[in-house]
Amino acid sequence: MKAMMAAVCAVSIVLIVSAACATSVSWNVVTSSLETTYTYTFLSTEYEDVITSFHIYAPVDPMAVFQPESSAGWNFDATIDEETGGADLCWSAPSAAAGLAYGNSLQLSIAVPAYYGRVDDYILPGCLGNWGYVTRNYAQWGVLISIPPIPVPMGVPSLPEPASAAVLVAGCAMAWPITRRVHA
Repeated sequence: MKAMMAAVCAVSIVLIVSAACATSVSWNVVTSSLETTYTYTFLSTEYEDVITSFHIYAPVDPMAVFQPESSAGWNFDATIDEETGGADLCWSAPSAAAGLAYGNSLQLSIAVPAYYGRVDDYILPGCLGNWGYVTRNYAQWGVLISIPPIPVPMGVPSLPEPASAAVLVAGCAMAWPITRRVHA
């Protein structure tokens, strides 16, 4: 019994240490009058493995994301995350051979209009983080969510939808002659 408890403790320690030493990310967020640019630098510590995709989850409309860039020519896709209603921002290597190998880094960036907010502590429901990756050797596991969370864009613009804007303009146009008579 003691041997089994020792084995369980040893495996737990290995899992905790490996998670603490896993792939890391640093970031920089720059806002101008028109846009906010999020730049992320990932460093792979996946020994004897290759990272084939990075995922960032954000509570933002995927259509608001523009100017995706990658220092290594990775492909970009922004889709609605069905579980959270936000976006799954995904960069993927053109092939497993072009993935991010142990000890190497990769810089990725996106931009959103400046009127979108920023959240530094957004986490996926049931997780402790909002970014993750897929490796070649463990692709069947899906995205490995990592901690801590990173800054991401959030929200939707405070602009009216086109139908509401049209009704507002039409109402103002019809009311304009009435206000002119009152003041005349």
